[in-house]
Amino acid sequence: MQKKLPISAFIIAFNEENKLKECLQSLSFCAEIIVVDSGSTDQTVQIANQMGAKVFFREFTGYTEQKQYALEQCNYEWVLSLDADERISPEINRFFASFDFDKAVLDGYEFRRLHYFKGQFIRHSGLYPDYKLRFFRKSKGKFKGENIHEVVEVEGKTSKLPLDLLHYSWKDIKDYLQKQIAYSERVAQNKALAGVLSNPVMAVLRGQFTFFYRYFVRLGFLDGWLGFVICLGSAIATCYKYLKIWELSFPSPFLQGILFEPLSQVYNFVINLRLKAYQLGLCKKHKLSAKVISIGNLSVGGSGKTPLTLALAEALSPKYKVSILIRGYKSQISKNQIHHVKPEDTALKIGDEAYLLAKALNKNKTQIIVSPNRVLGGQFAIDNLGSEVLILDDGFQYLRLHRDLNICLIDCSDPHLQKLLPLGSLRESFSQIKRANFIVLTRADYNAVLKQKYLKLIQKYTPNTPVYELKENLYFTENGQKTNLSHKKVLVFCGLGNPRQFVFSLNKHNLQIQKTLFYPDHFAYDDKSIEQIYKQLQNCEAEIAITTSKDASKLNLNNLPFRLAIANLEFSNLDNLKISLQNEFGNLF
Repeated sequence: MQKKLPISAFIIAFNEENKLKECLQSLSFCAEIIVVDSGSTDQTVQIANQMGAKVFFREFTGYTEQKQYALEQCNYEWVLSLDADERISPEINRFFASFDFDKAVLDGYEFRRLHYFKGQFIRHSGLYPDYKLRFFRKSKGKFKGENIHEVVEVEGKTSKLPLDLLHYSWKDIKDYLQKQIAYSERVAQNKALAGVLSNPVMAVLRGQFTFFYRYFVRLGFLDGWLGFVICLGSAIATCYKYLKIWELSFPSPFLQGILFEPLSQVYNFVINLRLKAYQLGLCKKHKLSAKVISIGNLSVGGSGKTPLTLALAEALSPKYKVSILIRGYKSQISKNQIHHVKPEDTALKIGDEAYLLAKALNKNKTQIIVSPNRVLGGQFAIDNLGSEVLILDDGFQYLRLHRDLNICLIDCSDPHLQKLLPLGSLRESFSQIKRANFIVLTRADYNAVLKQKYLKLIQKYTPNTPVYELKENLYFTENGQKTNLSHKKVLVFCGLGNPRQFVFSLNKHNLQIQKTLFYPDHFAYDDKSIEQIYKQLQNCEAEIAITTSKDASKLNLNNLPFRLAIANLEFSNLDNLKISLQNEFGNLF
C-alpha cells in the first residue's frame, strides 16, 4: 500500500461521475482529499464518498470563490489543487514521493498541463506547455481574479517543474468547440463591460492571426490532423469572442461620436448651468431641521443604492427616528403630493423601489415618504412623524435640499462612467464626485481594471475623501426559499436601466442562460408581456425564469404560468462602512 503523504488535495465538482473516479485514484497518495460539490444530480457525491474523500456542499457562486472555499477546508499545510478532468502522472507521483515537506525552500510549484484529445496527447498547438500552479503552501496561497480567470497567488517563491499534469477535457470535436465558444462568450461579456471595443474586421483578423500563430508559430501542424482541428477551433472561438464584444458594444464608437457627442455637450452645458445657479444662490436650497443623509450616484442605472439605504436605515433606526425620502419614479404619486407608505400599498401605486424598501423594512421603525418634491416630503416627516434623520434616496443630483452627509456610489462594473449622457452613463461630470463626503465603490470585486481607473479619478478630484469598497452577493429564491440554480437552463428577463450588468452578475453563478428579454426601466408587466416570457421560455427550453426583486414586485407571483426565481442583491461587507457612518453621523448632533 502506498504511503500517505501530508498533502490535502482539493477538487470542485458538478456532475463529474464520468471523470471523478480516475482523478481520485491518481490522488491515492494524499493523506486528505476534499471534494466541494455544487449540487450534482448524478453519482458524483457517491463516488467521492466511496473513494474516501471528504465531501462538502457549497452553492456555486464562481470558480474563484468555490476554489477558495475548498482551500479553506484543507487541514494540511501543503495542498494540491486539481480539476476533476485532470490526473496526476507517474512522474509527478515520484516527485511527491521524494519531496521534503519540512525543508522545502519554495512555497509553490507549477506543472505542465498535457492535454489528451481523441487518443493522443497534444504537445503543440499553443496548448503545451500549459503551466499551472497547483502545489503550494496553504498559508501562502489565495485564489483571486475574475471567475473565468481564477488563479492562485502565492506569497513567496515558486518554480516551474518539467513534469506533466494529464488533462482529459474534451470527449470529441463537438465538445471541444462547444467549450471554446462558451468560454469565449464569458470572456466577451467581461471585456465589453470593461470597455473593450471591437468590430467585424478586427474579429476576422484576430481569428486568422490565432490560427496562424497556433498552427505555424506554436507548431500545431506537428500534432497532425488534430492539431489542425484544435487551431481552427481556437481561431473560430477567437473570432466569435470579438464579434460578441462588437455586438455587446454596438453602435461603434465612430457612430456614437457622430450621433451623441453634440447632444452630450449640450447636456453638459445645461447641467453645469444648473449647478452654478445653486452655487450662486440663484436657485434656493432648503435646509430642514432634521439631519439629512443623501445616498446617490453619478450615473443612470442601478449601482446598489437600495441595499445601502436599507443598511443605513437599519443601523440608525435604533437610536433615531428615521424616514426615507424617495421620488417614487413611475408611481401614481403626483408632483406635489406626499404619500406616507402603508403596508397595503402596491408597487404600482408607490413605485417598485419604494415597495421594495417598505417590504424589507416592515419590521423596522423606519418610515417611507414618497414624493417627487422631497423638500415637502421631508417637512411632512418632521411635522407628522417626528423624524430626526432623513435619508434621501437617489439624491446626489437633488440640489434643492441641503444635506449633512453626501454619499456617492460608484459602480465598478460600469465601463461608461467617463462620458456624459447620452454618450455614456454619467448624469454629471465625474469631477462632481468632490461634493461627496463618502464614496462607496459597489461591485468592487467585479473588474479590477475598471476599479483602478475610478480610484485614480477619485484621487484626482477629491484625494482626501474616504473611499469604501462593497462586494456584491447575489442569491436566488423560489417561492420564498433559497435555491441553487447552478448549471440550470434559464431565461432572464428584467426592466432595468443597466440590464447587461444584471446578466453579468448572473454569469458568476454558472447558469446556462438560454435567452434574455430586456424591457424599459421600471417596466409594468401585463398579461401580454407575461405570455411573451412564457412562450420564449418554452421555445428556448429553459427550466426556469430569473428576474430581479424589483421586477418581481410588479408580478402576481401566485398566478404565473412558469417557474420563477428571484435574484436578490446584498452586500457582504457593510459593517465597516456602517460603523464609520454611525460615528460620522453622531458628530452632527
